[in-house]
Amino acid sequence: GATTVSAGTLALGASNVLADGSSIVVNGGTLAMGTFSDTVLGVTLQSGTISGSGVLTSNTTYNLQSGSIDAVLAGNVGINKTTADTVTLNGDNTYTGTTQVNAGTLIFNGSGNHTLTGSYTGAGTLEFADGTNQFATGATIATANLILSGGTNQITSGASVTSSNVTLSGGSNTIDKALSVTSFTASGGTNTIDKALSVTSFAVSGGSNTLNAALTATNATFDGGLTDTTDINASYNVSGTTTVNGGNVNFAASTPAVLGQTLVINGGQVSFAAAVTEVDEYIQTDGILSGPGELRVSSATLSGGSMLGPGKFIIDGNGGTSTNLLLNGNFQLDNQSTLINSGNVVVAANAALQGSGTYRQTAGTTRVDGNWSQALTEIQAGVFRGNGSIGGEFVNQGTVGANGDNLILNGPVVGSGAYAGGVQFNNSFAPGPAPSGAGIAQIDASNADLVFGSSSKLIIEFGGDQNGQLVSDSITARSIALQGASLDLRRLASQPNFTPQQFFAQTAILTTTTGNISGAFNSDVDCPTGSDDLYVLSQQEKQFLLTIVPRLPNLVPADVQSLAGALQQADCNPNTPASLQNLLNGLKPFLSAGTSETDKVNQFVNALRQISPKQLAAEQTLTNRVGKLQVANLSQRMDNQRQFSAVGSAAPQTNFSANVGSPAPSAPPTSGVSPGGGGAAPATSGERSGQAPAAAPSSGALSINLQSDPDSPPDLLSSFKNLGFFLNGQFEWVDRTSTLVQRGYRSALYGVTAGADYRFSQRFLLGTSLGYGNTYAEIANNGGDQSIGGYTASLFSSLNLTDNWYIDAVANLSYNQYHTNRTTAYTDANGNAVNETAKSKTDGWQQQFSLSSGYDLPMGEWTFGLRARGEYAYMSIAGRKEHGANLGMNLVIDDQKYDSLTSAVGAVVMRSFSLPFGVLVSQINVEYERQWIDKLPSMKTGFADQPNVKFTTASYVVDQDYLNVRAAVSAQLPYGGSAFLQYDTTLGLENTSRHAINAGVRFEF
Repeated sequence: GATTVSAGTLALGASNVLADGSSIVVNGGTLAMGTFSDTVLGVTLQSGTISGSGVLTSNTTYNLQSGSIDAVLAGNVGINKTTADTVTLNGDNTYTGTTQVNAGTLIFNGSGNHTLTGSYTGAGTLEFADGTNQFATGATIATANLILSGGTNQITSGASVTSSNVTLSGGSNTIDKALSVTSFTASGGTNTIDKALSVTSFAVSGGSNTLNAALTATNATFDGGLTDTTDINASYNVSGTTTVNGGNVNFAASTPAVLGQTLVINGGQVSFAAAVTEVDEYIQTDGILSGPGELRVSSATLSGGSMLGPGKFIIDGNGGTSTNLLLNGNFQLDNQSTLINSGNVVVAANAALQGSGTYRQTAGTTRVDGNWSQALTEIQAGVFRGNGSIGGEFVNQGTVGANGDNLILNGPVVGSGAYAGGVQFNNSFAPGPAPSGAGIAQIDASNADLVFGSSSKLIIEFGGDQNGQLVSDSITARSIALQGASLDLRRLASQPNFTPQQFFAQTAILTTTTGNISGAFNSDVDCPTGSDDLYVLSQQEKQFLLTIVPRLPNLVPADVQSLAGALQQADCNPNTPASLQNLLNGLKPFLSAGTSETDKVNQFVNALRQISPKQLAAEQTLTNRVGKLQVANLSQRMDNQRQFSAVGSAAPQTNFSANVGSPAPSAPPTSGVSPGGGGAAPATSGERSGQAPAAAPSSGALSINLQSDPDSPPDLLSSFKNLGFFLNGQFEWVDRTSTLVQRGYRSALYGVTAGADYRFSQRFLLGTSLGYGNTYAEIANNGGDQSIGGYTASLFSSLNLTDNWYIDAVANLSYNQYHTNRTTAYTDANGNAVNETAKSKTDGWQQQFSLSSGYDLPMGEWTFGLRARGEYAYMSIAGRKEHGANLGMNLVIDDQKYDSLTSAVGAVVMRSFSLPFGVLVSQINVEYERQWIDKLPSMKTGFADQPNVKFTTASYVVDQDYLNVRAAVSAQLPYGGSAFLQYDTTLGLENTSRHAINAGVRFEF
């Protein structure tokens, strides 16, 4: 019969309690065997449980439908699994028959070690979930489905596996047998496939999977989490589609994987180690593509994800009109990865290609309407176009843009490719064939409207061709808008010292065809380091020209060559301040057309002459005038003393003296005029009382003579009657006409000298004085003004060698104060009126030495005299720094030191007339004077804003030979009074006229 357990629990209390000829049927209840064993005719498990660890032996095939069995199944019979339900066998079974899984799932969950050599067949599912299971030689697995879900499982090479579907979902599984199945799935555990696997569908959804043998499949799908990994170490051959939805898939073999018609990445990370892996179509919506190998595709659609290098992604399209790559999402190209396109790439308006990788196009077209930012975008050929925003370094050797496009390049751009449509540069642009932009390139943008934004920089290289002629990068565009971009000029790296051979070398940097050049570069122009060339930038309506003037000083006249050299040195010097650079930027456009526009070159030279501090040259001449004035006053005093002696002998009752000795006011240091040599009365003693005095008028003087009897010998102890006090004054004006190279001026000078002298004998006089002189000059052509105030201390002496022959000597020391307002006024090349005044103060010292001699021959009412004189002066002016001017016009003037050496010879004719009211004396004096130092030293100056840039400025031309002419009349009145009027001038001075009118009266007390 049969024992049926339909509900509850039937528990065995001992072994072998069930009849051997009976059958056990469990249909909902539990047969609890405990540790007991029993043998029956047959066992049927419809549902429920057979529990315990005992051994249940059946003499007929086990009929299993649903439920679980913990007991060990034994016997020389097999198992027949039917129905769609699941039966779980938890014991370490020892039955030896065939296992038929005709329906549902049969799970072996025993934890022991099992060497399987039996046969497993049927249309159901066979699963091994625990224990150690070795499918040894003789084992045949022919169920429809095989699942290895736990434990340790090994399919050896001796086993036969013909299941249609194999699933590895847990445990540790090793496949040492080549398999040919319909589907193979790895969803968990650790799985190693060491033999070839041929499947229709290969799927990975989890676990750690290693393929050490060839995989051949129609389609392959990979999924899983962040820690799930599939390493494909052998050949991979898929004829349909490879899809990666998650996990990590590593194509680690050096042999390129055959990915099928399409590779789809929806998540996870895929890496390729082979040098080149190819697939026809590539789709990525998410996940990561990485190298280090190269993935080459014919077409691609990217709507998300990223590429993580190193590695290359190559779109190897046909270059036609079809889209080989469509980017309609956000894609990241990172970590030295490379995407290479030779087909057609489209980045939609809502998409973004970003990262730190490299995009390289070797053919075809890339259209970017969205955002694009890579470490490097390299267009070797083909067209890169669109309405997008491009970031990162960009190399263009193809064509960027197309008609109707508006592309924005935000990263640095290099290359010699062409441009079309609307293209805006917001970073640097260096035309040139090399990857760095080095080398000369002519950019064809004749179908493009280019915009250089305010943050952009145009880098232009220049050098010489085989003939030494200037060549440079150039851009020809339909129109060009300069929105405050900066310009960087560089010599070719291969020609670091290039300088054009001609005076002017010119090239067009920018040229437009139908449109114009609008806007302007900013003032930030970078020039080659260490360059002494002058770089002139000229923006015209359709051209932007670069003119290089390598030897500017040779182009301009000598008087401004030094200044031109200094400006050339300052131009584009990185240390040149903006103020001085602005000055240069206002001058250089004069030279933009080279020597072809003579008027502009002349305007440039005239502007240099305005900037040159030639006004300061007047200081040298005026300084000498202040010192010579004091010498003249003292010489006049000594002449007066001699006249007093002569007149005193003729009319002692009145004791008056005619102060008529005329010191001719000196001319400028280049044309000095003799002081004190004019028309002195004869060098006579009181013994010549019958001689009428011959005198010449002089500047205003007041003399007090305490000696009532000139013939009496001096008595130093008894009285002060030999001591004299005097006050002399002088006034003159000088006009110097401007020439092409020198500034003229108009000056007015006055001076006063107060002193005392003592006559030690009738023939010897010694005295001292203090004086003040002031001159004010207005520089011609609104050049400013100068004033000099000088304080002088002097020693002088006079010696009569005979009655007719005398020698006078003067030595003085002057302290001078200088106030200068130097005005520069011109219109620069840009039409801007420049009018700047630089102010300065300084001081200086002057030493003057004079030695003169005269000899007189009286003849009745006439006196004829000969005169000789020599003078030496040494002058120094302290350096100073100007202030108050803009545009870098303030200068630093170095110390000035110079001297003067003159000699003079002349003659005087005097005639005296006795009138009822006194004695009238007229005279004419002519004197030839020569300046022996034929030129003055140049002034050394520098720009206050950049004092290391020095230049020199020439002083006035020295007049060496000239004549001093004086005419005078004086009256000697009763009771010691006198008056005079004198006109004094100098003849033979080039571009200079000097005049003096002296008048005065004198009274004795």
